[in-house]
Amino acid sequence: MKVAVNKCYGGFNVSKEVALKLKAKGHYIVMDGEYYKDGSGPCSSIFGNSYIVDNDTFNINSDNYYEYRTHKDLIEALESTENKNGECANIKIVEVKDGVEFMIDEYDGFERIITKYDVLG
Repeated sequence: MKVAVNKCYGGFNVSKEVALKLKAKGHYIVMDGEYYKDGSGPCSSIFGNSYIVDNDTFNINSDNYYEYRTHKDLIEALESTENKNGECANIKIVEVKDGVEFMIDEYDGFERIITKYDVLG
């Protein structure tokens, strides 16, 4: 299974190019000047070329905050875009064996994958 993680301090956010690809597929991305679902806004992206994606982007209802990081459309958009990183991000796609339980451990935006074997072993 492919998982998107941020490999630098800052935070996980995507470029405008990735955001536009996700929006074109019908996912919930609020671009500059648009209003949020609750009517607030208008939106202004952080740092001008950074867009936050999360479970809500993909209409995922889960207790796992990071579930969207494996969404096929996110992975596809990231892999097909040269300029995929938002400001203060360095997104990498990592492979986790299918069926292996994992979590994303994060400190100041820098993330790593931890499997249950890392914790138990």
